This record gives sequence, structure tokens and C-alpha cells, in this order.
Amino acid sequence: MWENTIAAEESVYLSENVWPKMIYAAIFLIGLILAYVFRNFRRPENFPPGPEGLRFIGNVPLIKRLSREKGGLHLAFSSLAEQFKTSILGLQLGSDLVVVVFSEDNLAAVHLDEVFNARPNDFFSRLRTFGVCKGVTFTDGDLWLEHHKFALKHLHQLGFGKVKVKNLIKEEISHFVKLLNNQRDDVCITKYLARLVLNVLWTVVAGTRFSLDDPKLGRLLELMNSRSKAFDFSGGLLNRFPWMRFLAPDKSGYKLISNLNSELRNFLMDEIEKHKGTRTDEVRDFMDLYLEKIDAPGTDKGIFNEDQLVAVCLDFFIAGSHTTSDTLGFALLAMTRYPDVQAKVQRCLDAAVLPGTAPDFTEEKGMNYVSAVLLEAMRSCFVAPTSGPRRATRTTTVGGYTIPQGTTVLMSIHSILNDKKRWSDPEMFRPERFLDNDGNITNSDRLYFFGRGKRRCIGEALARNFIFQFFTSLLYHFEFSAIPDKPLPTTPVAGIFLSPQPFHVNLRPRISKQIAEPGSRFLHPVLAAEIGLEEYSTLHRR
Repeated sequence: MWENTIAAEESVYLSENVWPKMIYAAIFLIGLILAYVFRNFRRPENFPPGPEGLRFIGNVPLIKRLSREKGGLHLAFSSLAEQFKTSILGLQLGSDLVVVVFSEDNLAAVHLDEVFNARPNDFFSRLRTFGVCKGVTFTDGDLWLEHHKFALKHLHQLGFGKVKVKNLIKEEISHFVKLLNNQRDDVCITKYLARLVLNVLWTVVAGTRFSLDDPKLGRLLELMNSRSKAFDFSGGLLNRFPWMRFLAPDKSGYKLISNLNSELRNFLMDEIEKHKGTRTDEVRDFMDLYLEKIDAPGTDKGIFNEDQLVAVCLDFFIAGSHTTSDTLGFALLAMTRYPDVQAKVQRCLDAAVLPGTAPDFTEEKGMNYVSAVLLEAMRSCFVAPTSGPRRATRTTTVGGYTIPQGTTVLMSIHSILNDKKRWSDPEMFRPERFLDNDGNITNSDRLYFFGRGKRRCIGEALARNFIFQFFTSLLYHFEFSAIPDKPLPTTPVAGIFLSPQPFHVNLRPRISKQIAEPGSRFLHPVLAAEIGLEEYSTLHRR
């Protein structure tokens, strides 16, 4: 009886006191959720035009579909910009505001305005460097500024752009030419290029080089390739919905990226430990310089530390190896596709080599046509068609539109490299567009190959040297020709960068009259030894 009375009293109490409060709390909570949704998905006033987004996911499904249909993220952006007749495209990816800018004026505004010097501090930026924003590429503020200055100073000290690195590249070329001389038919040239670039970078960073078939070099490259495929500059699904790592760690790619990150970190930490145990007063490489900085009195350990060294090395390898090797791959593909252009390049190279001397292509001086061909190869299929990302540190305007604080800004380099108003026939491969009537280089400004402003690529000198030296040396030593039953690819592989699809060529060693010894029909001994034709170097002049 007492139990029934108590139960009845509790029921009355709950109905009169607790339940109304719970209902009010639920209504309040639902209101907060609706306010959050409305706040995050309502297009800001005067935001650039673009497609309406779905609740919670924004334009993610649309961008993924267009990227698949058009052949890449850059073409998806261009398609939407054309649809909305705008040179500044406004998007919502997840709950994030994203702006894509087109046209030279808009790109210049973003590159040169300090408001856009920051990087997004999002899940993608943290995941790529082990959970915290580190390195040089995706940091900003004091961390970025100190490392940017340190890298510029000490990479210069190590010989970036100078004779030391040029000779390093020359040595790598010598090894590669010898290898190719034994594999002249049906050669997949692209499978070697990233290894070559990575080898040069590893020598600068760690002071040693690998043989091209070293499994350690192969594994390092495999790790970076697998990791890059899991990312894109817009951040990907995992960046927009980081909670997916808990619900679907495998399908979201989180588990794969975490495992790759762990192996890469261990790979680099092993080398750092070796350096710590073998250091002397003589600086051998970038790791030595960085460890010296860590140990220096007064160094801020929050900025310079071993975790940061790992991230900086990773930035060097990822940014340097993919962009440089893919650029070279596209250039060699173009030479195979356009044999008349290749022949003209080779005539220029022959004329640049004095009779009886080995070739030395460490300088571009006097080879304007060759430089124009490389510019056209980069313009026609640029490896980073969408540059960025940047973050607006305060609300500002570009092209008359409002860019709210915190907005991620991407830049369509593809749009200015394929602008019909500037190039008239951008779909054609025409190196002469970069030469004036006197044969001098022209139209080479404002191409954004290496960026502009304070965030201009710090590896520009090395990349330019590598591409020019390898391109000229390979075309000097070999004639590239297509294989009849293996058509050359016509579309790139789209990802975080554009890459040439693997292609096969036949190689024919060239023996130019320009480089033969006077009175001899045999190759000059110095050149013969360099390219691995020892039988020529041992023959006597008839």
C-alpha cells in the first residue's frame, strides 16, 4: 500500500516538475543543433557564387562526382566556375567554407596579400604530420617563419642552385644514363624518375645516395606514393568528416594513413639516430645542420626539435619528389609525342657542346629554345593545377566578394595556364609562344609554377636545376621514340598532383657529329665512358 502511494506521488512529481524541464531541455538542445546547422550552412553575405550545398556535407558529393566525370579536381572547379560565370567560386565542403580563385588578378591578390599567408589548421593538416601541424609546407606563424628562414639559409649553404648540387645531379644522371644504355627497348621511363629525384633529395638531407634498385629507396618511395593517394588538397572526406575515423577506420583511409605515417616516421628517426651517433664538427648534410641548431644555446625547443625535423624532411621529399619527377615525365612524354620538337631540341644541344668535350648542361644560357620547350611542357600539363590551400586570417575581399575569416582558399593555376585570351591556342603544344622575334624568352612571368610572395617554393632552385639537367642530358644521349603497339597516354593520372600515366619508349643512343673527335667516327672517350659505352672509349682513332 505504501509502495503504491509513493509510486503515485513520484509519478505526479515527475509529471509536474521533471518532465517539463526535460522537454524544455530537449527543445533547447534541438534549437542549438538547428542553430549550429543554420550557422554553418547559411551562405555568408556577399560570398562568391557557387552551388547550394546539402546539410552537413555541403558540396562534397557534387565535387566528387564532377572530379570523376571531368578527370580531376581542377576540372571540376573549372566546370563550376564556368557554370556560374564567375572567376571566384564559393563552396561548402562539409561545414567549411572554401573559395577557389581564377584569373591572374585574383591569383595575384591571394599570393601577395599577407591575409592569405596562413594554412588551414584542419584535420588533414594535422594528420599528415602525425597529429600536430608541423614542418614547413602546412604551418604558419612563428613555426613557419623560423623554419622558412632556416631552410633558405642552410639549403643555400648546402649548395642549392650552386655548383655542388649541380654536380650532384650530374652524377645521378651519369648513373641513370648507364642504366638506360642497357635497357634501350621498351623502357618504362616514368618508373625511374621519382627514384632519381628522391635520391638527390636524400643526398642533400642525409648525405648518402642509394643505388636505383636499393629496396630501401623503393620502400621510401612506395610509402610516399601510397600516402599521397590518400590525400588531396581539398582535404578529402576524412578531413571534412574526421569522425569517420572512429566509425570506419579502414574505409575512410585513416588506418592506412596512420600506418604509413608510423612507418615513415620510424624510417626517418632511424636515420636521425644514426646522424646523432656519427656527428663531427664537419657538417655533412641538412640533418647535421638541424641537429646542430637543436643543440645550440638559446634554441626554442618548441620550434626546433626532432619531431619537427622529421616533418621538414617529409615536406622536402613529398613536395620535391612528386612535382619534379612528374614535370620531367610530362616533358619527356611530350618529346616522344612530338619528334620534330625533340629533334630541334637535340640540334640546340649539339650546338651547345664544343667538339671533343663532354656535355655540361648545368646552365640554361644560350639554349632559349630548350627553355621554351620546358616552359611549354609545364604550361600544357602542370603538375599542381590547384595550388594551396591558404587560410584567410581575417575577413577580407577579393574581386569584390567577401572572404570570411577562416575560409580555405584554393588557387586554380590551371585556369591561367589554359586561358584562351592569353594563349589563343592553349590546347596546342607550341614552344614558340615563349620566344620573341629575336629568340629571347618571353611570356614567362606570372605562370605561378613555384608560387609567388612569401610562400614561394623554397626548393625552386633545386627543382629547376634537376629538370633542366636531366631533360637536356637524356635528350642529348638518346632519341626517344614511341612503340607502335603501345600508344602514348593522352590523359594524366589525377590526384593531389597530376602525374603522367606510365608510358614505354624505345631509346636509341645518339652519336652526334658535334661531339665526335675531329677526324674520328667514334664517340669521344669522355662521353663514351660517361654513358657506359666502354667499347667506344677503348677504340683507337682510325
